[in-house]
Amino acid sequence: PGLIVGVGEHEIIEDLQLAHEVATQLRIYDITLAINNFGAGFSSFERLLELPFSELKLHPGFVGGCAQDERSAGVCKAAIDLAHRFDATAVATGLENDADLVALQSMGCDAAQGPLLAEPMPKSNFMSICLATAGQPWFT
Repeated sequence: PGLIVGVGEHEIIEDLQLAHEVATQLRIYDITLAINNFGAGFSSFERLLELPFSELKLHPGFVGGCAQDERSAGVCKAAIDLAHRFDATAVATGLENDADLVALQSMGCDAAQGPLLAEPMPKSNFMSICLATAGQPWFT
């Protein structure tokens, strides 16, 4: 329970009916779906209406530089607002610097992942960090 399975938007498009069926079955076990790299492929609002998801993960290509690039910022803000309209969590991926973190916070982004916060690591290191930071918000 509480597990979130990430699926790339291109994988969903290949067989939407199967993706919807699997996502619906997973919800029975309190496992939800995250749409990874949103905005990088053939995104469709219709697909979002048809698929139950709990997270919308913004593509790193939009996240990187969003503090300086108004167009990237606009895409990020639109994706964040869209996620919230679907009662989903907006997650910025590939976060590399403090300026982008601050910009994303001001846009209302719910969470982030990337090298600024932590590099990929073994499960044991991850579990130690989780225990040490339990109850602390990722964005302050």
